[in-house]
Amino acid sequence: FDPYRQAIPSNRDILLPDDDYNLILDGMESAATDGTAKFIKVAGVRIAAKTGTAQVQTPEGMTHLAWAICFAPIEDPEIAIAVLVEGERGDSLGGGMTSVPIAQPILQRFFEKMGHIAAR
Repeated sequence: FDPYRQAIPSNRDILLPDDDYNLILDGMESAATDGTAKFIKVAGVRIAAKTGTAQVQTPEGMTHLAWAICFAPIEDPEIAIAVLVEGERGDSLGGGMTSVPIAQPILQRFFEKMGHIAAR
């Protein structure tokens, strides 16, 4: 397993009307600017994001899964990230507060290395 391998996505037609696709994209951008993923911001980069939390019953008891997905820049995506954090019994996790802080520095560093933004 190489976590740094470059994945080359295949081009596929999106079987979704443009109006519906744009509505989803607007919602994901809104989540990244004013919603549950608002801490994912990278100055000067438009980001689409979605967060979530799930409760899972395990043999040890109830646990939470916190996740966040994002891609950027919206105009011509160069990076996509998915973060999933599994809590231990009794943990109370949320995608925006748990997974977004893991994804944000990855995005920040990516755009710095690509020369899209100045390094901090």
